[in-house]
Amino acid sequence: KTLEEPPPHVVFVLATTDPHKVPLTVLSRCQRYDFRRIPAAQIVDQLERVAQGEGVEVQPGVFEMVAREADGSLRDALSLLEQVLALGEGLDADEVLGLLGVADRRLVRSAATGIIECDPDRCLGAVNELFGRGLDARRFIQDLSSLFRDLMVLRLAPNTKNLAQLDPEEAQELLARAEGLPVDTLQMILDLLLLGQEEVRRSLVPRLALEVLLLRLLRLGDLVPISEVLARVDEARREEPRVPDPWPTPAPEEDPGEPVPPRELPEGARSPEGFMDFVSAKDPTLGTKLAMCEVREGAGRAVVLKCNGSTLLYEMLSEAPVKSRLAAYVREFFGEGASLEIDQTGEPRPEVREGEKSFSTDLERRLYRDALKHPLVEEAVRLFNGELVKVKVGEKEEGD
Repeated sequence: KTLEEPPPHVVFVLATTDPHKVPLTVLSRCQRYDFRRIPAAQIVDQLERVAQGEGVEVQPGVFEMVAREADGSLRDALSLLEQVLALGEGLDADEVLGLLGVADRRLVRSAATGIIECDPDRCLGAVNELFGRGLDARRFIQDLSSLFRDLMVLRLAPNTKNLAQLDPEEAQELLARAEGLPVDTLQMILDLLLLGQEEVRRSLVPRLALEVLLLRLLRLGDLVPISEVLARVDEARREEPRVPDPWPTPAPEEDPGEPVPPRELPEGARSPEGFMDFVSAKDPTLGTKLAMCEVREGAGRAVVLKCNGSTLLYEMLSEAPVKSRLAAYVREFFGEGASLEIDQTGEPRPEVREGEKSFSTDLERRLYRDALKHPLVEEAVRLFNGELVKVKVGEKEEGD
């Protein structure tokens, strides 16, 4: 009742940082005023008026430093100015930095210049001086992040200079140095700095964490934009020499009615290993499955495929269409009268090793060797500084 009908001489002021938690019944009976951070330029103007009213002299740059440290709060700015004036008039910027315990702006600019110009001596020198003077490493990296944020704002929105908190001369100098730096690189620098703030804060050795972070930022210049990588791959594809089809499609028979002569193979080629190569040339997908089996000669003219205990492989090869194709390949390779048997039993085949790579079959090893020699694969490995891990054989499409 007192809130709804207060006495004329009473004014209730409710202050909160969580207005969404105030009940609607209270909000509906109040006038709401949202307090926001005051721009640094307005804080500087107010501090100058206060200093003139008190008749004190302050060196150039001190008001800007106090306003930056106040972070939008005029009350904090007046408190900091009172601390500065308590030590006497005529304090310069270095003395104010020591009083406030914040990082020297000169060190922040030096580190930023070192990152832009990929100069490790300048970056590590700034860190050495920072810790030598006992300044706060966390505040240093915060100021460095703010500087690169302002730099990115000036690059992307040059007409909105009021969004940046850099001095005009400082902004012009940094923009000139970062003229050849891509915006993507600026974004990556800012991302790493934001992540590095937490790393430096949690590290038991803040100096080491800060030095590692700055050295990591110096390597960003070696990165190639993804657009350039894709352009190089497209160019390599256009310049790719014509590679002959390893499984050429046979020309159609002129007279399909005539009997096809049996396939002439060299002596000793009609072996289980030769049969696997024969199927791989005819049907690469089926050959890949067959490579996981063990081919043996059975009773009579039977050819036995042992699936080495793999139920999944046995079921795939036992499907009617697959088994029918395999039986036809058996007759074509070993001659009419040869039959096919599929056996689920058997021991798993040992891995085939070549250097540090291991392969389940000889076919996988051959495919891996052939892929390494392909021009597109060589170019991709070179561009991404990577390695070929695995080769998969897909279904052949019409026209391939």
